Amino acid sequence: LEVRVHDLNDDQTKRNIAHFQSDNCPPLQGQGVDDLVYVLHTSGSTGPPKGVMIPHLSLVNQIDWKTKLYGIDSSDLSLLKTTLPFVASVWEIFCSMSNGAALLVAPP
Repeated sequence: LEVRVHDLNDDQTKRNIAHFQSDNCPPLQGQGVDDLVYVLHTSGSTGPPKGVMIPHLSLVNQIDWKTKLYGIDSSDLSLLKTTLPFVASVWEIFCSMSNGAALLVAPP
């Protein structure tokens, strides 16, 4: 996985941002649908805080649904506007990256 950081104040970045495309990255091999992909930590608002194990299949289904709904492909530039600790950031990141779209991370 390659991650590129672009300074939004850089003149070249400003000129090219509308045309930026990421390289397609090969998918990970050897992962099963029931294997753990991430752990969601609850806030504890309805009881003690806890970690919820999320399998690959759940994330793949979410990404597949969003990809079809929004028609995301490698020509897109997506904005990551959600803070990284929030669960929705996982969908924003993986939906873009799994489709070869560029991901622009907004400053906090």
